[in-house]
Amino acid sequence: MMKLAKLLHVKGFHITFVNNDYNHRRLLKSRGAASLEHCPAPFRSLIVDELNKSATSPPVTCIVSDGIMSFTADVAEELGIPVVLFWTLSGCGFSAYAHYKDLMDRGITPLKGQCFPSRIEKPAVPSEKSSLAQF
Repeated sequence: MMKLAKLLHVKGFHITFVNNDYNHRRLLKSRGAASLEHCPAPFRSLIVDELNKSATSPPVTCIVSDGIMSFTADVAEELGIPVVLFWTLSGCGFSAYAHYKDLMDRGITPLKGQCFPSRIEKPAVPSEKSSLAQF
């Protein structure tokens, strides 16, 4: 995301970078996954009360957000601001996604065998009478 922000800035765009991976991990570590449920309000406030009222920078006209922070799309829609969710993934993840159909056609995936049932017919949570070995 930072590389994209830098490239857009070089082309003349005014960029405000709101979050980074370090802060995101700190938020999740300190408050848990549920902490992201409360992100729309501060994000909306940042745009409406600070960025769009700034005398030194132009108003927000587009939001480019990490896809994992999908609440930004809700806020953008509410405020009538165009939004792009930018999904980043590793080279390995991209390669797996790009070749998944071929792997299915060749019968390599989905994985089969005793450890990889094609359908789970038992409850996802073992009862007192069952054990994980039965899955």
